[in-house]
Amino acid sequence: MSLLNSIKLPAGLAKAKVLVGKHSPEILIATGVIFVVGSTVMACRQTVKAVDIVNDANNSLDTIKKAEQEGVTQDNEPYSPADAHKDRTTIYAKTGVKLLKCYGPSVIFGAAGIGMMIFSHKIMRDRNATLTVAYTNLLNSFNSYRKRIADKFGEDDERLLASGAEIEDISIVDEDGNEVETKKAAVISDDGSKHSPYARIFDESNPNWSKDPGTNLMVLRSAQKEMNQKLRSEGVVFLNDVYQRLGYPRTKDGQIVGWVYDPDHEIEGHYGDNMVDFGIYDILQKHGPEKIAFLNGYIPSIWLDFNVDGIVYDLI
Repeated sequence: MSLLNSIKLPAGLAKAKVLVGKHSPEILIATGVIFVVGSTVMACRQTVKAVDIVNDANNSLDTIKKAEQEGVTQDNEPYSPADAHKDRTTIYAKTGVKLLKCYGPSVIFGAAGIGMMIFSHKIMRDRNATLTVAYTNLLNSFNSYRKRIADKFGEDDERLLASGAEIEDISIVDEDGNEVETKKAAVISDDGSKHSPYARIFDESNPNWSKDPGTNLMVLRSAQKEMNQKLRSEGVVFLNDVYQRLGYPRTKDGQIVGWVYDPDHEIEGHYGDNMVDFGIYDILQKHGPEKIAFLNGYIPSIWLDFNVDGIVYDLI
């Protein structure tokens, strides 16, 4: 073990090191921008000196040209075209060195700034790749777990366990409100705790919500139709696209999960719906009487649960 590795940092310094590593992309971007802007300012200031350098070189070249035409120098010494070529080469070389010294620091600063921004992008790209792999592994593990449950207890019981639903009797009423039939259905309580992590409540907290249930149904159906048109035309829809359309904040999960349209209805072994569904009409398997009440115009709010296909990057 090396001496450096054997040195233990104080708790405060160790946490500070981790914190700096966490925010290193932001730090590199900010520092890179400062360097690039600084290099531009330095270059502008050095331009004044560069003009003097170029003027001095032009004056020297004019003197060489005159001496070449007259065949003698100012001291009346013989001056041949070979001498003129040699002196021009020397002037060009010295001028280039002077300009390099003049603009060198600004070029170095600019290159360093661009390098920092590129490295920051690489860090973020690597982190996103790692997160995607971790999320994929977690999703695959969860799907495998659900499959084992389904193999042992049956698909119907597995769906009930996954959704947190319970079989209850629900009443079917006629136009006069009289009970005409009783059916058993899987009902989920609408406190939000048993919904998928992608579910959202469409209520007064949403800017597109209104007190009229019919208006809300029309808004949701219109948004769902628009998202399905986007899916068919573009081939990909992210969950964040749906969130943004409905007025919900974007999420980290919403940036990687969503829907992929496949004309053959088969995406590398993954069976997709080829349809964005908000779960508005899912009245038997989810949300029970509350969703029926919304569709019948009795209440203005509804839980939305989206049928995402999975991680988009794995499906394309």
